[in-house]
Amino acid sequence: MSSLRYKPYYGPRDLVFIRAHKDDRKDLERLCQKLIEKKIRVFFDCSNSDDSAAQEDVAAGILNSTLCIFILSKKAASSLDMRNSINYAMSLKKETVIIRKDKDDLGYGLDMQLSNVQTLNENEVIDLISGNHKSCIGEGQPVSTDDRKQKTRALIAIAFTLAFMIVAGIILKNRIDYYNSAKYRLKDIDQSDYLDFTSFKEGDIVYLKDKKIKEISFADMGLRSIEGIEDVDTEHIDISGNPDLKNINPILRSQSIKTVALSQDMIIVAEMLRRGDIEVIITR
Repeated sequence: MSSLRYKPYYGPRDLVFIRAHKDDRKDLERLCQKLIEKKIRVFFDCSNSDDSAAQEDVAAGILNSTLCIFILSKKAASSLDMRNSINYAMSLKKETVIIRKDKDDLGYGLDMQLSNVQTLNENEVIDLISGNHKSCIGEGQPVSTDDRKQKTRALIAIAFTLAFMIVAGIILKNRIDYYNSAKYRLKDIDQSDYLDFTSFKEGDIVYLKDKKIKEISFADMGLRSIEGIEDVDTEHIDISGNPDLKNINPILRSQSIKTVALSQDMIIVAEMLRRGDIEVIITR
């Protein structure tokens, strides 16, 4: 039943039996959907179809039912399988209802056989069940395996979507972090007269390697190391306000630094720099 999300109910609780010819499948499915939405347990089947239930299952469905519903058309009447199931229901004296699709005679003796059987439309059938067959109302209609597979596929699709969004978010975050990183911000700084380095960290000096910057300010950065400055082509650096900076060997190894600005609390460093033939300027 391609459009139904459910499988036929086989018992053990009371049920409604519905059968139609394969050519009337849409009518069967529409009625079943309405009944199942109202929590009415239904055994349904299409005769003469590839997925028709086995004869013993059809017989069991009729036997366990409190009401049998047959959707009858000329095509259904011509089916021996359909007529046999009607005969079986009648032989068990099951309450039977006909939903008739054709006004013309059905043939095969059915018009006479069913002359005392109620002919109702879909809404009347629902009212009849709700009033006289309440024992068929309740949980228990099994969900089709295909529907579970569809739900599983949907959940997998959602999971993949979420995973993609997470990965995309990580990639975006990494890209934003890169654009905000010292490596990116300093990559195009070259052939400059001045660079205020105070918004960076001391470890970011490595990103200035081989760049030519005439003057660089490292003032008040709390530097403990200035490793990497020897690889920068610079003439003047301001390291004032960094009293914890004791190792000035990277400055002494520089081939380009000529002037270093210091603060009063770095006098010891000043003496070492002067011995290295570097001009020292005390700025404060």
